[in-house]
Amino acid sequence: MSLNWDLSRIENHEELWVEVEGEGFRLDGVTEAFIWQAMITGLGKSWTLDEAFAPEFYARVKLIEKVNGPLVTKQGKPYEITPEDVQRRIGLKVNVSPVTRAAFVKNMVTVDLDRDARKYEAKTEKATV
Repeated sequence: MSLNWDLSRIENHEELWVEVEGEGFRLDGVTEAFIWQAMITGLGKSWTLDEAFAPEFYARVKLIEKVNGPLVTKQGKPYEITPEDVQRRIGLKVNVSPVTRAAFVKNMVTVDLDRDARKYEAKTEKATV
C-alpha cells in the first residue's frame, strides 16, 4: 500500500510548502517528517492528526528523537520538534493504521535493542577476524 497524505484540513496549509532553489516547491521538513513518522507513531481517528491525539503524537515524536536523534535539521543544525510544530499541523491526514501506546513503545524499544545488538555483533566479528 502506498503512503498517501492530505494537507487540506490544515489551516493555511499552503504555507507549509517552501521554495527550494533549483527544485521548485516542496513540503517543509517538519511536515515531511511527520508524514513519514506517522507510520511509526500512528495518528488519531480517521488517519488524521486531531486535537485529541496531538499531545500523544508530540510525546511519541519526542521519544523517537531521543532514541534516533533529530527528525529535522534547519540550516544544517539539529532542530527539536516543538508543541507548536504539532499544533500547526492539526488536520494532517496520512493513511496509516492506528498504533496503541503499548505497541508504539514495544516497537521503539525493540528497534533500539536490535540496533545495539547488531553493533555489538559487528564489533565482536571484527575483533575475532
